[in-house]
Amino acid sequence: MKLPPLIKLMRPHQWAKSLFVLAPLVFTPSAFTAANLINMALAFVCFSAVASSVYILNDYKDREADRQHPRKKNRPLAARTVSTSSALVLFYCLLTVSFTVSFIALPISWFWLLLTYFAINIFYCLGAKNWPLVDVGIIASGFVLRVVGGCFVLQVVPSAWILITTLFLVLFLAFGKRRDDLVQKYKARKSLKGYNEPFVNAAMLVLGTCSILTYTLWTLDDEVILRLDAPYLYATTPFVVMGFLRYLQICFVEEKGGQPTETALTDKPLVTILFLWLCTFAVLVYI
Repeated sequence: MKLPPLIKLMRPHQWAKSLFVLAPLVFTPSAFTAANLINMALAFVCFSAVASSVYILNDYKDREADRQHPRKKNRPLAARTVSTSSALVLFYCLLTVSFTVSFIALPISWFWLLLTYFAINIFYCLGAKNWPLVDVGIIASGFVLRVVGGCFVLQVVPSAWILITTLFLVLFLAFGKRRDDLVQKYKARKSLKGYNEPFVNAAMLVLGTCSILTYTLWTLDDEVILRLDAPYLYATTPFVVMGFLRYLQICFVEEKGGQPTETALTDKPLVTILFLWLCTFAVLVYI
């Protein structure tokens, strides 16, 4: 379905990333209450809105460079289907609503975390995205902040293993995006001067391995097993391994991987693996 340009500018498909905010709720069955569900829904919406404002700012800054990219040239600002004035009005509206709701309806710790996320991404848009390694580090930090933010809303202590696994997972995906930029020869991205395919391939293999190991250690942690009452949680590990292998296949064999969110939502083998992991997790933890 073709979205109106102004909606497309917000990249609604990227709101799936804000599901990381809900991760603490999924991993804390005792926290399922009506109040927590409402607060987590508000947190999801607020984070998605701020993330969309960041995308708008990034597209505004990169609109000339994006016109040189085979896929990004279709973004609304690059394609001139949305005016810069309309984009800036939407940018300010999203920020105003999300920060106001966060300040009034959610814990103050969440408000400050959301503000931190926005500040870090302003730093990214204004130049840090041009620094090799720093660029992928900032992308990964955004996902870790999502998980920590969800913990703030629920007022629970985050598991160190989950935070580390999230960091490694997102770094893995970020290097996949850089690999796609190299394959597409997207010369407008200045940080690519610090990358080449052998380095990116090696980084993805290392980070993928680290992600699988830390996730496995999380499933075997005595505190986690006791809190979730799931002694066989390690049974979900094969799906995690297959998920990483499928994504590596997409990147290395099919020469894709530039849009991890779209891939996770549209690639049938990967969607099947994620569904099987979710079903297995639900059976082990909730049934």
